[in-house]
Amino acid sequence: MGFVFLANKIAPVFGYGILALSFFINGFGCQAQLLPPDEVQTLQTISRKLELSRFWNNISDASCNRLNEDFNNTIIVESKIFHNVSCECSYENNTVCHINRIFLKGLNLTGVLPEEFGRLAYLEELSLFGNRLNGSIPEQIGNITTLRKLDLSFNNLTSQIPKEIENPTLLELTVTSSSLWKYGFCVSSFSFSFFPKSFFLVSTEDYKVASGASSIVIIELRALDVRKINSATGNFDPANKIGEGGFGPVYKGVLSDGGVIAVKQLSSKSKQGTREFVNEIGMISALQHPNLVRLFGCCTEGNQLLLIYEYMENNSLARALFGRDDNRMHLDWPTRKKILLGIARGLAYLHEESRLKIVHRDIKATNVLLDRDLNAKISDFGLAKLDEEEHTHIST
Repeated sequence: MGFVFLANKIAPVFGYGILALSFFINGFGCQAQLLPPDEVQTLQTISRKLELSRFWNNISDASCNRLNEDFNNTIIVESKIFHNVSCECSYENNTVCHINRIFLKGLNLTGVLPEEFGRLAYLEELSLFGNRLNGSIPEQIGNITTLRKLDLSFNNLTSQIPKEIENPTLLELTVTSSSLWKYGFCVSSFSFSFFPKSFFLVSTEDYKVASGASSIVIIELRALDVRKINSATGNFDPANKIGEGGFGPVYKGVLSDGGVIAVKQLSSKSKQGTREFVNEIGMISALQHPNLVRLFGCCTEGNQLLLIYEYMENNSLARALFGRDDNRMHLDWPTRKKILLGIARGLAYLHEESRLKIVHRDIKATNVLLDRDLNAKISDFGLAKLDEEEHTHIST
């Protein structure tokens, strides 16, 4: 409240208060937080192509201030309610908004995936889970350098993941393999080949198609910090070397949480190249079986190519049978029988039961690993490559 002297009397007035209030209202309080025209046009184009008018209404530069009215469909993610579009309005002193998340899950959308999504330069999350989109994944999505999560699963997409999607900030990629690979088995066989950084296989889920003709595999990937692998192996200290495989040396690693892993380091002199490396990632990560060594992830850092496996406490069958006296194990007949049956079950799965018919063609004692309980697990079938004509995997 301001005060002025008038005829020697104090007259309370609100002059300064009103002036200040007016300043805040006109200067700050009602200053619009606007969506840039190019993003407005992009959303309008996407809405037209995907027929989203029933969910997106009257899109304009003020839509971020009218989320309830303009983007009226909501979803629940981790117990939090989200509009199917969300904005971040902290740019340029809180005057400019940008679209940062789009959730279009289970809306029965049809048509091709609009390339205009690639124009949303501030987009961090994009989910189109559970629709009926077809065609290819547009390479323009690779232009979104801020994208961290991309979920295109349960659609009818028909092509491989474009190599343009090489964004190192992309932490989660979820797709259905049957949408992206004509044999319907594994997305990671090509997704890894296009991502320059490192990834960890979080989960693999197998779903049977209602027709019974095939199955689809959901593979969830997260970023894997190569520094953690270096730390786990003591920068590949020779003291941690536990074997030598077709790709090069194998090291034991201990993660910060106490988890133990085996890290296979691709040798620069290896006859197998990056393509074979990627093939092994694709096959092993998709084909889960108790008698197959599980692949947890990979690292591609510069020229360094690494595979991260589950750790086998008892190394290889070769060492157990033919190793030095301190490594050799006394295996009684029941144990030997269990190992033989495990090898047979693993081979039967590869040859007859897996989505693809895989022929190992390099079965030997060094490629049979033993876990803590002396269960046999087959490893090192990265020599296989896809025979396009006969729809089978053969070795070279």
